[in-house]
Amino acid sequence: MKATELMIGDWVGISRRNKIGKVYRVDVGNGGSNGWAAVIDGDWHECDLQPIPLSAEILEKNGFKKFNFHDIEGQHQWLWWVDTMTSVSLWCRELNDDPKDGWMVRVESPLVTCCHKVEYVHELQQTLRMCKIDKEMIIKED
Repeated sequence: MKATELMIGDWVGISRRNKIGKVYRVDVGNGGSNGWAAVIDGDWHECDLQPIPLSAEILEKNGFKKFNFHDIEGQHQWLWWVDTMTSVSLWCRELNDDPKDGWMVRVESPLVTCCHKVEYVHELQQTLRMCKIDKEMIIKED
């Protein structure tokens, strides 16, 4: 993962033996000798940061509701209404709700409409920020 892919507030995992260990929110960062150094929970870390795959569980934890997607069997859409005029919807690019090829996200609001592919939590966070949607993502339970 490159430092240029992250923004302050993004959720990332720290790699432990090629698996995501604990997850953290990026406070600030810059290039380090290992590619990235970040202030996480108040301390500088030089580490191998990993993106957190977007999942149905994370969407549900963040208030998205599951609906049938255009009456296609085994395909669902996850929808979250910001207000009466702004919605965010996601669906898997593969049938049977398989996120292996990522998700499609669609934001519709009076300010902007966008639709593109996301695979990771930080990409969804950045999409929401770019569309002027203030959403605090929940990844872990405190």
